[in-house]
Amino acid sequence: MSPIRWPIRSDWMTPEPGTRWTEGGQHMSTEGVGPMSIYRDAVDAEYGVGDRYQAALQLMVAERQLVGSIGDVLSLHGLTRPQWSVLTILHLAPDENIALGRIARALGVHGTTITNSVDRLVELGLAERTVDSSDRRSVFATITAQGLALSDQILRKLAETQFGLAPLTNSEVRTLSRILTKLAPLS
Repeated sequence: MSPIRWPIRSDWMTPEPGTRWTEGGQHMSTEGVGPMSIYRDAVDAEYGVGDRYQAALQLMVAERQLVGSIGDVLSLHGLTRPQWSVLTILHLAPDENIALGRIARALGVHGTTITNSVDRLVELGLAERTVDSSDRRSVFATITAQGLALSDQILRKLAETQFGLAPLTNSEVRTLSRILTKLAPLS
Protein backbone atom coordinates (compact mmCIF):
# COMPACT_ATOMS: atom_id res chain seq x y z
CA MET A 1 0.00 0.00 0.00
CA SER A 2 1.43 3.36 -0.98
CA PRO A 3 1.54 6.13 1.59
CA ILE A 4 -1.25 8.65 1.35
CA ARG A 5 -0.24 11.99 -0.12
CA TRP A 6 -1.71 14.82 1.92
CA PRO A 7 -2.79 17.65 -0.36
CA ILE A 8 -1.42 20.74 1.40
CA ARG A 9 -0.74 23.74 -0.80
CA SER A 10 0.74 27.06 0.21
CA ASP A 11 -1.91 29.03 -1.71
CA TRP A 12 -4.57 27.79 0.75
CA MET A 13 -3.07 29.78 3.60
CA THR A 14 -5.59 32.03 5.29
CA PRO A 15 -4.57 35.63 5.74
CA GLU A 16 -5.79 35.90 9.33
CA PRO A 17 -5.96 33.23 12.03
CA GLY A 18 -9.52 32.25 12.90
CA THR A 19 -10.95 33.17 9.48
CA ARG A 20 -13.69 30.77 8.37
CA TRP A 21 -14.60 30.53 4.73
CA THR A 22 -16.31 27.97 2.61
CA GLU A 23 -15.79 26.30 -0.72
CA GLY A 24 -18.80 24.49 -2.09
CA GLY A 25 -20.39 24.36 1.36
CA GLN A 26 -17.30 22.77 2.95
CA HIS A 27 -15.65 24.57 5.86
CA MET A 28 -12.11 25.55 5.21
CA SER A 29 -9.52 25.17 7.91
CA THR A 30 -8.41 28.17 9.93
CA GLU A 31 -4.86 26.82 9.78
CA GLY A 32 -4.45 27.04 6.02
CA VAL A 33 -4.39 23.35 5.14
CA GLY A 34 -7.16 23.55 2.59
CA PRO A 35 -10.73 22.39 2.29
CA MET A 36 -11.75 19.33 4.31
CA SER A 37 -13.20 17.82 1.14
CA ILE A 38 -9.65 17.30 -0.18
CA TYR A 39 -8.77 15.16 2.85
CA ARG A 40 -12.06 13.29 2.75
CA ASP A 41 -11.45 12.52 -0.93
CA ALA A 42 -7.86 11.41 -0.26
CA VAL A 43 -8.96 9.04 2.52
CA ASP A 44 -11.78 7.80 0.30
CA ALA A 45 -9.42 7.12 -2.59
CA GLU A 46 -6.91 5.26 -0.42
CA TYR A 47 -9.17 3.51 2.11
CA GLY A 48 -12.72 3.81 0.78
CA VAL A 49 -14.10 5.51 3.91
CA GLY A 50 -13.74 9.24 3.28
CA ASP A 51 -17.21 10.19 4.49
CA ARG A 52 -16.66 8.26 7.73
CA TYR A 53 -13.29 9.96 8.20
CA GLN A 54 -14.91 13.37 7.80
CA ALA A 55 -17.79 12.47 10.14
CA ALA A 56 -15.38 11.14 12.79
CA LEU A 57 -13.25 14.28 12.55
CA GLN A 58 -16.32 16.50 12.81
CA LEU A 59 -17.54 14.54 15.85
CA MET A 60 -14.17 15.02 17.52
CA VAL A 61 -14.22 18.76 16.87
CA ALA A 62 -17.83 19.02 18.06
CA GLU A 63 -16.96 17.02 21.19
CA ARG A 64 -14.14 19.45 22.04
CA GLN A 65 -16.50 22.40 21.56
CA LEU A 66 -19.22 20.84 23.75
CA VAL A 67 -16.74 19.82 26.42
CA GLY A 68 -15.42 23.36 26.42
CA SER A 69 -18.80 25.07 26.74
CA ILE A 70 -20.08 22.67 29.40
CA GLY A 71 -16.70 22.68 31.16
CA ASP A 72 -16.76 26.46 31.39
CA VAL A 73 -19.99 26.30 33.41
CA LEU A 74 -18.80 23.42 35.57
CA SER A 75 -15.47 25.04 36.38
CA LEU A 76 -17.32 27.98 37.91
CA HIS A 77 -18.59 25.51 40.51
CA GLY A 78 -15.40 23.47 40.88
CA LEU A 79 -16.84 20.33 39.32
CA THR A 80 -15.47 17.99 36.66
CA ARG A 81 -17.65 16.44 33.99
CA PRO A 82 -17.76 13.04 35.72
CA GLN A 83 -18.71 14.68 39.03
CA TRP A 84 -21.43 16.71 37.31
CA SER A 85 -22.72 13.63 35.50
CA VAL A 86 -23.08 11.76 38.79
CA LEU A 87 -24.64 14.78 40.49
CA THR A 88 -27.18 15.13 37.68
CA ILE A 89 -28.17 11.46 37.87
CA LEU A 90 -28.65 11.83 41.63
CA HIS A 91 -30.59 15.07 41.07
CA LEU A 92 -32.99 13.45 38.64
CA ALA A 93 -33.70 10.65 41.15
CA PRO A 94 -33.46 12.58 44.45
CA ASP A 95 -35.29 10.12 46.69
CA GLU A 96 -33.36 7.11 45.53
CA ASN A 97 -30.13 5.53 46.74
CA ILE A 98 -28.41 4.64 43.49
CA ALA A 99 -25.73 1.95 43.33
CA LEU A 100 -22.41 3.32 42.08
CA GLY A 101 -22.11 0.36 39.70
CA ARG A 102 -25.46 1.28 38.15
CA ILE A 103 -24.25 4.86 37.61
CA ALA A 104 -21.03 3.59 36.00
CA ARG A 105 -23.00 1.36 33.60
CA ALA A 106 -25.40 4.19 32.73
CA LEU A 107 -22.51 6.52 31.89
CA GLY A 108 -20.38 3.85 30.23
CA VAL A 109 -17.35 4.51 32.45
CA HIS A 110 -15.20 2.48 34.81
CA GLY A 111 -16.44 2.13 38.37
CA THR A 112 -13.33 3.87 39.70
CA THR A 113 -14.35 7.05 37.89
CA ILE A 114 -17.69 7.01 39.69
CA THR A 115 -16.15 6.13 43.05
CA ASN A 116 -13.72 9.06 42.78
CA SER A 117 -16.50 11.39 41.64
CA VAL A 118 -18.77 10.39 44.53
CA ASP A 119 -15.87 10.76 46.97
CA ARG A 120 -15.43 14.36 45.82
CA LEU A 121 -19.17 15.08 45.88
CA VAL A 122 -19.30 13.77 49.46
CA GLU A 123 -16.33 16.00 50.42
CA LEU A 124 -18.19 18.99 48.97
CA GLY A 125 -21.38 18.11 50.84
CA LEU A 126 -23.27 17.52 47.59
CA ALA A 127 -23.90 13.78 48.05
CA GLU A 128 -23.95 11.10 50.70
CA ARG A 129 -22.57 7.59 50.44
CA THR A 130 -24.07 4.52 52.10
CA VAL A 131 -22.94 0.91 52.20
CA ASP A 132 -25.40 -1.96 51.99
CA SER A 133 -25.33 -3.60 55.44
CA SER A 134 -25.97 -7.05 53.95
CA ASP A 135 -23.35 -6.71 51.16
CA ARG A 136 -20.50 -4.35 51.96
CA ARG A 137 -19.40 -4.39 48.31
CA SER A 138 -22.58 -2.53 47.35
CA VAL A 139 -22.17 1.21 47.72
CA PHE A 140 -24.95 3.70 47.09
CA ALA A 141 -25.12 7.46 46.66
CA THR A 142 -27.87 9.97 47.23
CA ILE A 143 -27.97 13.72 46.72
CA THR A 144 -28.07 16.26 49.55
CA ALA A 145 -30.15 19.44 49.65
CA GLN A 146 -27.00 21.41 48.81
CA GLY A 147 -26.35 19.06 45.88
CA LEU A 148 -29.91 19.51 44.61
CA ALA A 149 -29.56 23.29 44.70
CA LEU A 150 -26.20 23.29 42.90
CA SER A 151 -27.29 20.76 40.29
CA ASP A 152 -30.41 22.81 39.59
CA GLN A 153 -28.31 25.96 39.21
CA ILE A 154 -25.93 24.25 36.78
CA LEU A 155 -28.73 22.65 34.75
CA ARG A 156 -30.50 26.01 34.45
CA LYS A 157 -27.31 27.66 33.17
CA LEU A 158 -26.65 24.84 30.69
CA ALA A 159 -30.28 24.97 29.56
CA GLU A 160 -29.81 28.69 28.80
CA THR A 161 -26.98 27.71 26.45
CA GLN A 162 -28.99 24.73 25.17
CA PHE A 163 -26.11 22.50 26.29
CA GLY A 164 -23.94 23.91 23.51
CA LEU A 165 -26.39 22.80 20.82
CA ALA A 166 -28.02 26.15 20.11
CA PRO A 167 -27.19 26.12 16.36
CA LEU A 168 -29.38 23.02 15.90
CA THR A 169 -33.15 22.97 15.59
CA ASN A 170 -35.14 20.70 17.94
CA SER A 171 -35.69 18.31 15.05
CA GLU A 172 -31.96 18.24 14.28
CA VAL A 173 -31.18 17.55 17.95
CA ARG A 174 -33.59 14.58 17.95
CA THR A 175 -32.04 13.27 14.70
CA LEU A 176 -28.53 13.71 16.09
CA SER A 177 -29.53 11.90 19.27
CA ARG A 178 -30.93 8.97 17.28
CA ILE A 179 -27.75 8.74 15.23
CA LEU A 180 -25.47 8.98 18.26
CA THR A 181 -27.51 6.29 20.04
CA LYS A 182 -26.33 3.89 17.34
CA LEU A 183 -22.71 4.77 18.12
CA ALA A 184 -22.88 5.16 21.87
CA PRO A 185 -26.13 3.96 23.41
CA LEU A 186 -26.80 5.18 26.92
CA SER A 187 -28.27 2.54 29.20
